[in-house]
Amino acid sequence: MQALVLGFFVAQRPRLCEFNKLQSVCKQQSVLNCHPERFFLARRMLRLALCKLFAHATNEAMIFSTCREAAPVEERGFSPALGCTRAGLQPRRFLGLRSPATSASSAVKSLFESPNALMNPLLVHIATIQVGLPQRRDPDDDPWFTGIFKSKIDGPLHMNKRNLDGDAQADLRVHGGPNKAVMAYSAEHYPAWRSELEIADFPFGAFGENLTVIGAKEDDICVGDIHQIGTATLQVSQPRSPCWKLARKWDMPDLPKRLVISGRSGWYYRVLNEGTVDSEQDIKLLERPLPDWTIRRICDVTYGIERQPGDLAAMNALDLLASQWKRL
Repeated sequence: MQALVLGFFVAQRPRLCEFNKLQSVCKQQSVLNCHPERFFLARRMLRLALCKLFAHATNEAMIFSTCREAAPVEERGFSPALGCTRAGLQPRRFLGLRSPATSASSAVKSLFESPNALMNPLLVHIATIQVGLPQRRDPDDDPWFTGIFKSKIDGPLHMNKRNLDGDAQADLRVHGGPNKAVMAYSAEHYPAWRSELEIADFPFGAFGENLTVIGAKEDDICVGDIHQIGTATLQVSQPRSPCWKLARKWDMPDLPKRLVISGRSGWYYRVLNEGTVDSEQDIKLLERPLPDWTIRRICDVTYGIERQPGDLAAMNALDLLASQWKRL
């Protein structure tokens, strides 16, 4: 194995130099443009590009599986669009490396073009963590009480069965509780929202989420997924259903509706095992009991965006879907 690794670095030296140059450029551009998620996204892509180069150099499924330890091959639900089948791995086709001349730049480009990137510990991690306590807003005008305003926290936080330390909800009739202990939202939605809403200063945490996540969106997350973050174990319980407070926060009455229609809802976790979490930690997929029920599909079925006969009954029969969601 040591000889294999050494041979890889010798053989791939020219492409590794290109990789390092690309990494420097991505980091410099992200700093200059003052968008921290650009650096996170670039780093995510570059890490997988390096994995791709390693796998291509060996042309062995063993190396690729070393990079992806999330689940056995049969359980990962590989997409034919990505060139991989349940019968086994096809390293060169899946990795998009058609010849030894394929560069790190092309590998990174292919990642952006891939429509169904698979969730695994190499790719998915926390960008930022936000918490906040309920507060009274607009006391002299039309006062309201909310916990949607959250601030970024640096450093580890303890996560219990109902909240992260320093976080709480205002209206416990509709927010909070074991099935809504922690809310997550994809960082990859933010560029689109900034453009659509024409708000340049639209930071992570703008939707009131606790975890802003790099590398996974609603199409990648399934109800019932069990994730490990730091020393905590969480389970995806339901999509996020936005309320009027999101609209008032940004003075946009139609924002909750736009969130639903766009499919960029975010999702909630229940906490199975309490623990400590920190930003930039990997989110590891431990189990996926319901691979057919993504967060996106749950929303589509619930709101009638895309629904087949029998879908609603099948969704309501899911034991791992939070009961509050079934009452919508």
